[in-house]
Amino acid sequence: MKMKRIFYLLMLGVFSTFCQNLPAEEKSDNSTPPNPRELEEQAYSIFQDQPDEAIKLLQKAGEIYLEDKNYPKTAITFLNVANIYDEYLEKPDSALLFANQSLSAWQQINETMQIANLYKYKGLLLGKTGAFDLAKLEIEKAINLYETLGFDQGIAVSQFNLANVYFEQNNFTESITLFELATNFWKSQNKQDRVFINNLFGIKLYAKVGNQESVQDLIQQNNLIMPSISLSAKLIDEFEALKKLHGTN
Repeated sequence: MKMKRIFYLLMLGVFSTFCQNLPAEEKSDNSTPPNPRELEEQAYSIFQDQPDEAIKLLQKAGEIYLEDKNYPKTAITFLNVANIYDEYLEKPDSALLFANQSLSAWQQINETMQIANLYKYKGLLLGKTGAFDLAKLEIEKAINLYETLGFDQGIAVSQFNLANVYFEQNNFTESITLFELATNFWKSQNKQDRVFINNLFGIKLYAKVGNQESVQDLIQQNNLIMPSISLSAKLIDEFEALKKLHGTN
């Protein structure tokens, strides 16, 4: 969905002249500081069309939250910046910088679950940059924390992220093993939305090794799943592109 762009026209020349003519004691800035929640709302309204501008707004909001020592909001806001860099601008190096800031904020309050989530995400990003050994170490740290917490869903997502790392490393055998392990877990939980997303990756993976039978099987699975789940336009477009690429409608 395309968001409407909002443009503001400011009378800068007149305003500047007015300020210069004020007595010295009246030149102090009594303006209200930016509201970080308003900055976030502006960012979310434009991030699909103007990701760079959205990042600037979110970064400012995150800095304000950090100054206020609101660590949960700091972490969430910087993670959203990382996601935009990763998913919309395809800049995993920049995404890593903000993922690290998000992780640091969660560590300030020792939020174990969220720390595990950031290790897992950092591993995925590191894999995209080619730092495969570091990527695996980060994801293993996530898995260890999830095991301590007894959070099987986190382990499954970590396995899927590892599958992505091995894919980037051209180790397709290990990638297939982890992909199937993670996807079978979500099938056992009847989490069809997770199965759908995993299958998008699986289509690319099986196509890479020339297993067209499995490619068509996953496409058929997703065709059956689609009517029963809610999907973003981005995911729908990705699936339609994969179907077109592999000769199905």
